[in-house]
Amino acid sequence: MDERSTELELVLDGIAQGGEAVGRHAGMVVFVAGGLPGERVRARLVAQQAGFGRARVLEILSVSPDRVAAREPDAAHIDWQHIAPVAQQRLRQTIVAEQLTKFCGTDPSLVGATVATAAPWHYRNTLRLHVAGRQVGYFRRGSRLLQPRRGDPLAQPLLNAVLERLADALSVAPADMTGDITLRLSETHQYAVAAWHGTDAARPALARWRAATPALAGIVMGAGDAIIGATDVIERLDPVVWALHPMTFTQPNRAVVRHLVALVHAGLQLRGGERVLDLYCGAGTFALPLASRGMRVTGIEEQHEAVHDARRSAGYSGIAGARFHVGRVEDGITSLTGRFDAVVLDPPRRGCHPRALAALGPLGARRLAYVSCHPGTLARDCRQLIDAGYRLCQVTPVESFPQTPHVEAVAILERD
Repeated sequence: MDERSTELELVLDGIAQGGEAVGRHAGMVVFVAGGLPGERVRARLVAQQAGFGRARVLEILSVSPDRVAAREPDAAHIDWQHIAPVAQQRLRQTIVAEQLTKFCGTDPSLVGATVATAAPWHYRNTLRLHVAGRQVGYFRRGSRLLQPRRGDPLAQPLLNAVLERLADALSVAPADMTGDITLRLSETHQYAVAAWHGTDAARPALARWRAATPALAGIVMGAGDAIIGATDVIERLDPVVWALHPMTFTQPNRAVVRHLVALVHAGLQLRGGERVLDLYCGAGTFALPLASRGMRVTGIEEQHEAVHDARRSAGYSGIAGARFHVGRVEDGITSLTGRFDAVVLDPPRRGCHPRALAALGPLGARRLAYVSCHPGTLARDCRQLIDAGYRLCQVTPVESFPQTPHVEAVAILERD
């Protein structure tokens, strides 16, 4: 095709779970980045496979009332900044409902309104960036080309101040310096810790960065010792005191944790004293708050570092009702004995292992809370649970990452 033949005029009438608007042309589904349902656009086809294509907006011929001016038009990691906040929440609800209807045939009315976060900008307490030579930033979508950044409008202000000092330090770093860096903020105590994965030649430049940045409490080289200062982020989310290595995965929007824990607790109808199984428990995001409320919680997680942090946090918080096992969930669940009153599932984007879901039946749990960060794998796994005798009671989307299409959701399932 020549360049002109790749230009299409499309009416956009849907939204895909990846955040792109959906149109159709000559029997082909076209996913359009930068578009909105209800718009008519001129778009350029950038990729085509059997039955579908991907395109980018060239011109908006009919504008949706949900469109707003983009704050940083060239920032590819802020995919939904052109969508009004209320419309973002509505689209998240639509995406979750459509995936569950597609895989499970469930009534869309089971999916409630999206729980909105208070801060649409400057909410992230964790950033993962790339360093190439004397620049730090994010890779452009679909490439290894670096988009340099001295700040991120999604990050909290102190984290941006630390990032800006890093950009300054790199300006005199070795030209061949490469690697990845994670910045994590303690919102409670207002300091940051960094973790560096890359060439050891970066050590002098990183040490200069630490010395010039009072808010940077320490830098960890890979899994080793800190170059200087602290190695942990200490965070408080009453009544839990968290002690976290900077590379331990936790929810990067702290305000969302309160919503998720409350939804899980209410959905499981817990009153205290119940035996709860927390699968893919990570650093105890759900296990520790539930145990602090009187539940007896058993967590399983394959990342040793996360379990180490969960145990330390339990000790710092004086929580005795949680115990943790290291191992793959699909293996560890088969060694459990006795019955559980409820189960929390909080898997990564790939969802739950089928063997883990199949093993839930003999444990006797009447209610399950599935916390998902990917609507497609949530719907796929709910299909297996429904086939095993559970029924879907309610699903609540949660706006964890405003200005992006990512959505968390808490699904509650029950069986007699």
